[in-house]
Amino acid sequence: MPLRCHDADREELAFLHDDASWEALRNRNKRENSLKLPCCGSDVTLKTSKLGTRFFSHKVRDECASAGESAEHLLAKRIVAQAALRCGWEARPEDRYEDADGDCIVDVCCKRPGASKGIAFEIQWSKQAEDVTVARTRRYASHGLRTLWLMKQDHIPVSKDVPAARLERTDGGFNAVLPTALYNPGWMSATTRKEPSNWGHRIALEEFVEGVIKGRFVFGLVKGGSIPVDAYGGLADCHRCGRQSNIIKYFKLRTNRLQPRLPDITLSVRGVGEYGQSLEERLLSAIRPKLASGGVAPIKRRFSNTVKGDYVSNACRHCRALYGNHFLYRLVDVAPLFRTEVEFSKEELDLISDGELDRWFLLPDPDGPQSEPAGHQVKASAG
Repeated sequence: MPLRCHDADREELAFLHDDASWEALRNRNKRENSLKLPCCGSDVTLKTSKLGTRFFSHKVRDECASAGESAEHLLAKRIVAQAALRCGWEARPEDRYEDADGDCIVDVCCKRPGASKGIAFEIQWSKQAEDVTVARTRRYASHGLRTLWLMKQDHIPVSKDVPAARLERTDGGFNAVLPTALYNPGWMSATTRKEPSNWGHRIALEEFVEGVIKGRFVFGLVKGGSIPVDAYGGLADCHRCGRQSNIIKYFKLRTNRLQPRLPDITLSVRGVGEYGQSLEERLLSAIRPKLASGGVAPIKRRFSNTVKGDYVSNACRHCRALYGNHFLYRLVDVAPLFRTEVEFSKEELDLISDGELDRWFLLPDPDGPQSEPAGHQVKASAG
């Protein structure tokens, strides 16, 4: 059920027609029988799906091996192609490539005018195993195409090498839905994957395609910068003097200032000293003026007889006895104590997050506030 056919020395694209031109093309084809399908050279009949998508069909099926497509698949292809055209790109549905395994057919191949490489938008309305998705992605890459999967299933890959979003049917078309940091298909059951908390950003498919083409679909954190850091803690009894002090249990790094929909990153007090001297000095310097007002003793490196070494730690504000990690584990009632600002590099945040940021994001529209494009975009080369 293609959106493209041949007409003598040119191509016809079904999604470029309105009602009047579609009817005119139908009547001309009845007279001249000039339209042919690229898959097998068959004569063409013009049809409209139950969802209103115009398409070309075999007049007589014969032995053509090309597979049929659902009305939803056709509609999604049409939306992708029309969105690419609005961005000034070329959109070629059912684009065919040949390799050792035979014909390789891309649902919609989108390229900058004159470019040799592009983006393969693949609509997967039936279930597909992840190893098949990976293999097909590599096959498209051998033809110079970066693939983006738009999948009905809720088991989608979360990988820099295999970009994917879930397609969700709406009244007028589809939403592209991106997973949250909670989504982990490696261990989740089929029931768990469907939970709303695993799915966050919903974007109309046409807007999503526009964002992809304009380089706003990025993997992970784009860049570092200055972000709010909230200290969380509460009262704890001193093992030496018995008096109470506020101690800090952890810090919340509010990374969504750098990039919308990034999750907060939790950093333990001890962890402050585990990512290099530069980060340790910056964070400790930033919180130092806030400690007294929060009722917190200086946070710094202290020697622990228990671990026979020093680490960044809390202390009693009365007798300066060190609060070890076991005090932090027992501290249950925590609340924000104060907020400060700290500068972090992208590399530092990637390390601290330990993979929590490793997923795909659609950055805001270029006319609004946004981060600059990242190195791992779904993009085609200039050709």
